[in-house]
Amino acid sequence: MKKIIRNRCWQASLLLVLSVALIAPVKAVEVAPEVLLTGYTKLDAQGVPTDVRVAVTRGNFTALWSLAHPEKKIAQPVVEVATGAPHWQLQARAEGATSLSAELRLPLAVLVDAWRTIRLPVPVGAVTAVKIEALSSGASGASGASGAAGGTIPSAASLTWQGEPGQIVLQIAGRTQATVVVQLELPLRLDGGQWSVVFPAIPGGGTLDLTTASGWEPQAPNLAFVSPSVNHFIADLPTSSKQVELRLRRTDVTAPRTVHVAFDQQVHVALETDRLRWNGELLFAIQGGTLRELRLTVPTGLLLGTLESPGIAGWRQTGSTVDVTWATPVSGQVTLRASGILPRSGASGAVAVAVDCASAERQQGRLGLRSHDDRTVRDERLFADGDAAITRAEPQAGEDFAVQWHDRATTLRVRWEPLANEVHLTQSAALVVDAQRVRVATRLLLSGRGVVDGVRLRLSAPWRVTKVSGT
Repeated sequence: MKKIIRNRCWQASLLLVLSVALIAPVKAVEVAPEVLLTGYTKLDAQGVPTDVRVAVTRGNFTALWSLAHPEKKIAQPVVEVATGAPHWQLQARAEGATSLSAELRLPLAVLVDAWRTIRLPVPVGAVTAVKIEALSSGASGASGASGAAGGTIPSAASLTWQGEPGQIVLQIAGRTQATVVVQLELPLRLDGGQWSVVFPAIPGGGTLDLTTASGWEPQAPNLAFVSPSVNHFIADLPTSSKQVELRLRRTDVTAPRTVHVAFDQQVHVALETDRLRWNGELLFAIQGGTLRELRLTVPTGLLLGTLESPGIAGWRQTGSTVDVTWATPVSGQVTLRASGILPRSGASGAVAVAVDCASAERQQGRLGLRSHDDRTVRDERLFADGDAAITRAEPQAGEDFAVQWHDRATTLRVRWEPLANEVHLTQSAALVVDAQRVRVATRLLLSGRGVVDGVRLRLSAPWRVTKVSGT
């Protein structure tokens, strides 16, 4: 006898659905294994259902069950493969190395049963190993991976890969939740005293974690590095980045000993309501070699807004340190033009305004001050103080005061303070006497320094004012 599938009772909701499939009663029935019998009331002596009311195929039964219990449907995944944020771990070896050790970690989850393909844009020639690791409890899981029921513990058999031009192609087993680890050796290029490397960015942004040798620090367009510890730098990668252009430069940037640098600065400072506006023209004479990078020390508190020079590749300000990089090595006469602001507070104060260049063997400069413009009358003024090396200079057009120096201006300070009123009144009068009255015409002349809102005059009786005019 073939196997009989039995079921003695069903929920009322299912009986209502199945009632449309009633057939004529039978005493006993044998059916194929894929047919379900239900609605019978008892079994005969051989255990065969009797008085069967319903017989339905397994396929129809499954469809009817889904209609009666829609909440039991198994939802299909929205995506077949979900990936998390990429994480780059870079290790810069000691000086003289020709490559940068890199490790790319990409968490992912395959949410379907079948194998799926993932393409990663990495330099194939630089790949040394590709492996797969289980997601740790503390790791950031792939986006959407939490809904992947039945995920398997990854093994070497869960991953295959091959290289293609500009990318590697990964084959990941179905229902895998893991971290793909790609190890690379990225070639370094030495140019102008700094190392550089370019590698493709993985879509989705992520983070870049870099450890450098002592005395080096990174620079990259559109990346802001933070340094949680010495020689350790971290940056967030923009989601729209297509590649990462990383440069490693020395933190103690000075001119080589064979290069001689002379530095001349022309600085102009203007007084404004809540700040000092700073503009500088920085002139360098480079002899005996070339420079690609230069480090300057700007006054404390100065916030540079612009720094321009022909052929400049970029610049960065960190506190009072400004690092300038040219696209190609420069020599001879080089000019930098910079502008910024110096915040100020209080009725009086003093700040340094001169720039210093440790690489320069000779320095000199000139400072011009302007306390007010043509539209504003101020009751305060700028002054310059310093030691004997700071001497007065002839003010140029648009300047109220000027000084110059022929060495490092370490003592030069610009101070602002309110002006004390020193207003003088000069009076001249003419007395005219006629038959009926006595008239006096008086001319008042105000001179000196300061601001006044008006003049009060005391007149003795019976004098009275008949006319006032002035300029």
